[in-house]
Amino acid sequence: MHNCNFDLILLAAGRGKRLGNVNKSAIFIDGKTVLTRLLDIFFSVDGISRITITYNSENYSEIKDVIKDRSDKKRILLIKGGRERIFSVYNALKPLRYGGSPVVAIHDAARPFINIDMISTGIKTAYQKGSAIPAIPLVDTIKKVNKDRIIETIPRDGIYQIQTPQFFRRELILYAYDEWFKKRHKNMPTDDSYLLEDVGISPFIIEGDRSNIKITYKGDLEMINKTPSFRVGFGYDIHRIKDGGKLFLGGVIVDDTRSAIAHSDGDALLHSICDAMLGGCGLKDIGHYFPNKDRRYKGICSLKLLEMTEEIIEKEKYSVINLDSTIILQRPKIGKFIDEMKENISKILKIPVANIGIKATTPEN
Repeated sequence: MHNCNFDLILLAAGRGKRLGNVNKSAIFIDGKTVLTRLLDIFFSVDGISRITITYNSENYSEIKDVIKDRSDKKRILLIKGGRERIFSVYNALKPLRYGGSPVVAIHDAARPFINIDMISTGIKTAYQKGSAIPAIPLVDTIKKVNKDRIIETIPRDGIYQIQTPQFFRRELILYAYDEWFKKRHKNMPTDDSYLLEDVGISPFIIEGDRSNIKITYKGDLEMINKTPSFRVGFGYDIHRIKDGGKLFLGGVIVDDTRSAIAHSDGDALLHSICDAMLGGCGLKDIGHYFPNKDRRYKGICSLKLLEMTEEIIEKEKYSVINLDSTIILQRPKIGKFIDEMKENISKILKIPVANIGIKATTPEN
């Protein structure tokens, strides 16, 4: 636990030239934009006071759309960025000049895979030592190249790859930036720790994270997309049974003498699958989307609800890969219906029957 408030500067004013002029903060990963993902992570960290996002004229509307419905939007400030990274940071630091948290974190929006432990370590270390710069030692051999010829091998001992977020005591990073702008060096710094070096202060290193990659080239996106992340959802549903009517499971009539007491057709199997899909995507439960007081869903076929749930998660950029279900029912025996249930579900979710598991057991009275 770091026990220290901090402000975040999130740099999203770059134009993604090496990525083909793509707004990196608007890229979808695991159903969320990079910007949404980063805001969710940082706002979950203890001590976060305010997030300042830098933007450019081309991505302003996209960034506004991301934050407009957030409950924490009052703690988000938008600042126009500059033509280079250093100008964007300087613009974002100005509101902190006369008040703010003791620690300032500066992060590139092109790095979506940060972890909370590193953030907490960075805040604590910067508060104690003035700065905290995530770094990982290089493992590859480094060569200096002139055109198409290697001219020198550079010893990699003591050579580190620097990452963001970088953490600083507020007054220290303001001083370093003020001093750099007074001198107006010709060489543009590519990170913030350089400005401390420039005023004779040696920044403090903390352990970085190799998964904290920066999206720079198209190949980076291709690598991310080739390594999908998986979410697991759990759904549960239960209905009492009454005499009369028809009992539906998996869209199949398994009993024509009894039925589930329900607002819809009472298909407990499909309802539990819907809940698992929604929950796995971090969404609200089935009752939120299809409330039992809404007459539109009175007696509705649950295959339709499953179809509508599939549409909901598709809008969130998710899809189902496989599912496993267990039906607990005293009677009737339903083994002969399971293949048909799988076929129904397979058609709607667009996954192979082989990826669908349905088992049945009794509660032993």
